[in-house]
This record gives sequence, C-alpha cells and structure tokens, in this order.
Amino acid sequence: MQDFSHDWENAEASPIFSEEMGLAVRTDDSQGDCRYKRHFSDAHCIRRGYRPGNFTQLPSDDYVRLVVTQVKEFGKFSEFLEKSIHNPVHNAIGGDMIRADAPNDPIFWLFHASIDKIWDDWEKLNPGIGYANRTKIIEPFGISAGVAEDSRRLCYKYEPSSRAKKY
Repeated sequence: MQDFSHDWENAEASPIFSEEMGLAVRTDDSQGDCRYKRHFSDAHCIRRGYRPGNFTQLPSDDYVRLVVTQVKEFGKFSEFLEKSIHNPVHNAIGGDMIRADAPNDPIFWLFHASIDKIWDDWEKLNPGIGYANRTKIIEPFGISAGVAEDSRRLCYKYEPSSRAKKY
C-alpha cells in the first residue's frame, strides 16, 4: 500500500492525482471536470486550481514531526495544525478545495484522514491534554468532546506511517 503522506516533495507527480487512483481532475477546463459532480451547495462539475509550483510551500515530514513532538499546549498545537499543516494543502489544491463545501471533492476526505492521524499522533504523546470542555456534548452526534478526541474509544486506530521516523 502506498503512503501518499510523503508526496509533499513532488506533489504534482503523486499517484494520488492519477487516472488510476480516480482522483485526477483536469485543471485546464474552466467548467471543471464533470466526471465528478458537486451536489452541495450549488451543483457544478468539480474544479481544482493546482498548477506546477502550488505545492512548494507544503509542510515537510520533518516539520510535521517537529510540531507533533515539540508543541505541548492544546491551543498552540491546534493553531499550528490548522494554519501551517492543514491550510496550505487546501490552498495548493485550490478550486473547490478552498470553498466552504470542499467535502464534495473526494480528495478532501483523504486529506482530512491524514490531519486526523496527525492529531491522533499528538494526542498519544500528550494524553489528557485536549479540548478544555471534555464533557460538552457534540450535536447531532450525542457524544462528548472527550470521546470524540479519543480514536480508540471511537473504535479505530492508525498504523504508523510507512516512512515516518518515530515520534
């Protein structure tokens, strides 16, 4: 199995964007790629806006590892994760990925699984540190923030990255 989380070095050549993987979206068509149709909030063909060079500012494995291992305060970690790891990918892919309804793009889900894994890695290194109000019920799911933060209690776990250095 390929670990696409390491393709930041040459993202344009990543197999994740290939026809074979099914996530190739033509970027030269202003109408978008109609093999993938958005249905929320306005129906249209999916669009991406990446061009050669868009991916040059993506965070490296070493940067992600540094944030996960060195940032010990929940609010600071959340801010680093959002602003310097999460947002650059949305911006690099562009098109529909920079809209509020980005979940219509199938790559959104792959990317956010990666963000969730990074969060899970941080939580394992910092047990008990997290959302201040762990008893708050998250609607409409009916579970507390404390349960939502704990992947083990949600019955899933992440395998170590295939090429990652140990945290």
